[in-house]
Order: sequence, then C-alpha cells, then structure tokens
Amino acid sequence: MTRKDCLVIFGAGMAVGLILAFLSPFGPTLPRAAAQQGAQAEPPRFQVSSFAYPGLIAPNGNEVNRFGYGAYFVDTQKGDVWSVSGDGKPNRLGKLE
Repeated sequence: MTRKDCLVIFGAGMAVGLILAFLSPFGPTLPRAAAQQGAQAEPPRFQVSSFAYPGLIAPNGNEVNRFGYGAYFVDTQKGDVWSVSGDGKPNRLGKLE
C-alpha cells in the first residue's frame, strides 16, 4: 500500500465513525436504576486493610530484603483485630474498645 492509499482508508474510516456517532442515540437508552426502598442496610461486619512492600536486591545479586504482603482485619461487631502476613495463619492482635 502506498502512503496515499493509507490516507484514503484512514479518512474513510474517520468519516464512517463520525456518521455513526452522529446517528447514534444521545443520552441513556435504559431507565436509571433506583435505590432499594425499605429497611436500612447493616454496616459491614469486617474492615480490611492490605499492605505490600517490594524486595530489594543488592548490585552484587544478594537479597537484602525479601518482599512481603499481608492484611489487617477488624471485626466491627466484636472489636477483634487480626493480622495476616504472607501465606501464614491469622494472628489475633487484640480487641478494640
């Protein structure tokens, strides 16, 4: 294909796109969703905060700091706080007052 052919194909594609955009319906075509009516929803039971940090490798190739990840969980009904690091088991850290 020559440069002129590419320019013609590009122009034709732009023209078709503009025509389709002009002919498409404007605004939403479906009715808006309404919020549920009735009793108030309960607050969520658990709150989660996750963390991660990258590993560091020295210029000589030795591992300086291993990467890590984990999360903290708070049970908002009982007040328990838990911690999980890596693939380990959850540790109970204490209780909120």
